[in-house]
Amino acid sequence: MKKNSLKKSPLFGIVAVLLGILLIVSLAWSTGRQSTFKESTAKSTVYHQSRVARLLQGDGKVLKGTWQNELGDLIVISKKGQVKGNYQDKHLVKFEKSFSRKEDSFKNTLLTSDPDVNLIFIFTPAHHKIDKSFFAEGFEDSSDSSRDRIYLTQSSISDEQMTSRTFYKVAK
Repeated sequence: MKKNSLKKSPLFGIVAVLLGILLIVSLAWSTGRQSTFKESTAKSTVYHQSRVARLLQGDGKVLKGTWQNELGDLIVISKKGQVKGNYQDKHLVKFEKSFSRKEDSFKNTLLTSDPDVNLIFIFTPAHHKIDKSFFAEGFEDSSDSSRDRIYLTQSSISDEQMTSRTFYKVAK
């Protein structure tokens, strides 16, 4: 008798219909999220490739914005690719030439107000590590790789210098 009473129960039918609807909605939502993630990843890849091409053509304005290190030093790069700021008591002036690429890092020379002191300027986009060739032997990238970053140096990078010489974008 219990089997017959379950089949005829309106509550059982309502629960079955609700579970079916829930399953359909869940599958549709999951498929939509996967599609959105794929579209977002594709757009991000195209944007990254566009920035890479522009940097290699010497377009410093790709880096436009205000960048800051943990000591509070600021670098401001204008939409025209001009560089302003002070670093190690030197006024930053401009990029010397077009950028060169080493894996996912981009290198340029940054001229300062002191003609005898130029800095190695390294830009590495988010989700990439600074290329190992820029480091002193035995050292590796310990910066926050979830963010775009700029690194300034006069020689090879070592861990002692990493935090004070790494700049992260703080404003556009």
